[in-house]
Amino acid sequence: MRIRSAVAGVLLLGLAIPALFAKKKDPKPDPVMTEVTARGRMLYECDQAAWHSSDALMAINPSRESLGRYIPQKSDSGWVVGFGRLNQARDKFLVAYEAIQGATLQDFTVKKFDPPREDTSFYLFAARAVDTALADF
Repeated sequence: MRIRSAVAGVLLLGLAIPALFAKKKDPKPDPVMTEVTARGRMLYECDQAAWHSSDALMAINPSRESLGRYIPQKSDSGWVVGFGRLNQARDKFLVAYEAIQGATLQDFTVKKFDPPREDTSFYLFAARAVDTALADF
């Protein structure tokens, strides 16, 4: 009786071991998770761009009066971060400095605009969006 039980146990174990080590097929990626991952990577890049561009800006001792917001924007050639503020009428964003990404996310060069460059498109709408979000929170 013990021999039969031992033989049956060895046979079951012999059948179970290959199943344990068999490679499982990768499931198809969930499109929602793919999108979430892409947004997470973009947020990480944006955070890195804000960090390193502000370091580059502080290295040139900017005029504090002309600063208020930083607005990062991804372009085909890398990140561009505008530093400035809304004008009194809130219909223009006054870009005092612009940091442009170099070869890596850690490499930024800063351009100063004197007088500040007036923007009525991306930077303006982004600054308004930030102000709206801040008012809600």
